[in-house]
Amino acid sequence: MSSVVPEGWHESEICDFVNVGRGYAFKSSDYRSDGNPIVRVTNISEANGLNLLNDVVYLAKDRAKEFEPYLLRDNDFLLVMVGATVGKYAKVATKGKLLFLNQNMWRLSVIDAQTNWQKFAIYGLQKVVEQFLQTMQGSAREFLTQKEFGKASIFVPPLPEQKKIASTLTSVDEVIETTQKQIDKLQDLKKATMNELLTKGIGHTEFKDSELGKIPKSWEVVELGNSVKKPICYGIVQVGDFDSNGVKVIAIKYLGKINASHLHRSKKTIEEKYKRSRVISGDLLISIKGTIGRIDIVPDDFVGNISRDIARISLSSDHIPDIIQAYLESSVGKTNIAQTTVGTTRAELSIGRLVELKIPKIPLNEQVIIKQIYDSFNIEIATKFKKLSQTQSLKKSLMQDLLTGKVRVQVN
Repeated sequence: MSSVVPEGWHESEICDFVNVGRGYAFKSSDYRSDGNPIVRVTNISEANGLNLLNDVVYLAKDRAKEFEPYLLRDNDFLLVMVGATVGKYAKVATKGKLLFLNQNMWRLSVIDAQTNWQKFAIYGLQKVVEQFLQTMQGSAREFLTQKEFGKASIFVPPLPEQKKIASTLTSVDEVIETTQKQIDKLQDLKKATMNELLTKGIGHTEFKDSELGKIPKSWEVVELGNSVKKPICYGIVQVGDFDSNGVKVIAIKYLGKINASHLHRSKKTIEEKYKRSRVISGDLLISIKGTIGRIDIVPDDFVGNISRDIARISLSSDHIPDIIQAYLESSVGKTNIAQTTVGTTRAELSIGRLVELKIPKIPLNEQVIIKQIYDSFNIEIATKFKKLSQTQSLKKSLMQDLLTGKVRVQVN
């Protein structure tokens, strides 16, 4: 027994605290287009919940009895135990549906529900998982073994204290969930609004057919390659050039968050080699290999370079970068990008095809108005994200205090 266990608590190995249930290896032939959802790794959201709105497969309703042992319950704790997202977890909320667990995940539930509270286990297990994963850092292993995980330990308070801790953390989770829903709703509204504005414009009554579908009569359709002030090019910097010093380099994983810390390269002596693909504030960036179509704009006061899986687009003065970004991220723009890769043997968007990509040329005064609407959405979403981040930080701090007994809750 650990000397740091709070008074009145006890330390338990995971194997003595929870049952570990495995998912079933459903075959693709089991999948249906409707019925009861089969929960797969891809259905665990970034917010540690279940996303059953996208990429969902189903089990025929008349087979529910056959797979009853794999039926999920509210407050089950799911843990990905193999693959690239090993350690990812989720709390189950069935919302009255029959959900079945697929392979590559464990379902963890308390062994003794008379003395242990499942809702407390959800938070206690999160802390255990995060600590356990730290011991795996630096290894190439992408799996957990039940034997190893079962030997990890958890501090367990008396049942009344478990319930109070769970209640406190649940209230914070509810704020996180509400804020995330608000963000999702705003992003959906932004997407719908921009799709409308980038196809119908503002106040137009006359339209014409074009390669992009119906557009306002005063708009034009142009090639991206004819809308730049310098040639579109991809980066030259390779993984082997990355180091802790030197010129900043934006890699594909930073698109969407360029203001975060960046990779660097140290080869200052061959700076001229990289000059042609240097980027400055206002340049539009798009991923052209692997995950195609991730887009971002180089922020103010940034000067650096890009990795070779990103293309730089320096737009001419009659195009506002935000508008072209919004267009390329719209449903029409994404479709056009996807069509440019048709016939290629691998996931890659060549510069030649990118140059020929069709975009709308919108009168500049109308672009300004559309950008104001676009910016208003981004500001509101950023405000919500700030609140989300603050609440997540509060939860992390509370978990550290409450789950170690550093701060004791008052039980009536």
